[in-house]
Amino acid sequence: MFARIKHLSVLIVFATALFLGMVLNLVSADQEYSEDERRRLKQFPVPSFENITDGEYFQSLEAYSLDQFPYREAFRSVNAMTRLKLFNQTDVNGLYIIEESVYRMRYPLNESSIDHAGSLISSIYADYLQGMDVHFSIVPDKNYFVAEEHGYPHMDYGALETTLQDALKNMSYIPLFDKLDIDDYYRTDHHWRQERVVDVAEYFLESLDREYPKQNPYEFHNHSPFRGSYYGHVAMPLEPDTLTYLTNDTIARSYARNPVDDTIRHVYQKSALKGVDSYDVFLGGAHPFTELIDPKSDSDEELILFGDSYANSLAPLLLEGYSKITFVDLRHVSPNILDQYIDFSDQDVLFLYSTSILNDSWMLD
Repeated sequence: MFARIKHLSVLIVFATALFLGMVLNLVSADQEYSEDERRRLKQFPVPSFENITDGEYFQSLEAYSLDQFPYREAFRSVNAMTRLKLFNQTDVNGLYIIEESVYRMRYPLNESSIDHAGSLISSIYADYLQGMDVHFSIVPDKNYFVAEEHGYPHMDYGALETTLQDALKNMSYIPLFDKLDIDDYYRTDHHWRQERVVDVAEYFLESLDREYPKQNPYEFHNHSPFRGSYYGHVAMPLEPDTLTYLTNDTIARSYARNPVDDTIRHVYQKSALKGVDSYDVFLGGAHPFTELIDPKSDSDEELILFGDSYANSLAPLLLEGYSKITFVDLRHVSPNILDQYIDFSDQDVLFLYSTSILNDSWMLD
């Protein structure tokens, strides 16, 4: 008798929870965007004869119900804490936490992707850069500093370096792995922190035979809270970061130009600090081309910088050695049309890519 009452009670509680969830779902306004996950949420699908008969409508309805479930973010947090703290799982959907810092597992080394990256860069060199002073460097992802020590899988970084060096023997390699440590990166994001890579900028300029003026100090501008791209995906109650961007006389008098539509903007897009991704304050986020121009530079040297989003925060610091930096993001432009927007002559050239991009290099073309 007691067992029957217990089972009936569980059934009643479960049915009540389902009913209340359905009611809440019906009366709650649908959300268009998840700031934590940085993606648009599914909206109620419009039925039609075609999508009902082929089953697509019901798949869309299920996806909509999951995205618009009441208190969804709270349930995601409970799920993540249960898996990590109660069941002692090592990760949640490929993300793991060490000392309040979030990491995304990136492994194994995709050798075909590294070969593709080497071939792509080599073809750009053959088409546009022969006879120029060309360098390349690799930005390690956060796993490089902690994964092996804590028993997490990781790519073979040594093999990545060797493979790319073998493919790009006509370029000078600027090693970067030993110039960084884990404190140079945000805890809730994969990017490096601009205020921590001033010495890296100096190192690059010295490697490129450019002067780095010591008498032009930076002013620090802090923005908080900064919840990086990993923050929402791991769904854990972590302390957010502080984002810092640097200005000095050089950056203040410089401007950014888009050579595609000839528009001018500030080096830093401060409006991005109120947007979904505050890291877009650096150069306004991703663009095919961005020219950084210092109209009062003492130098007449120019740099062509091929890179990913790590270069967005580094490029303003490199203005100390150049009158113009042309930043090219190959994720958003075909290599076949580069000469339509760049006058290749005697510029310095630097290819700067993170290990995560090199390990998935098909996005570059």
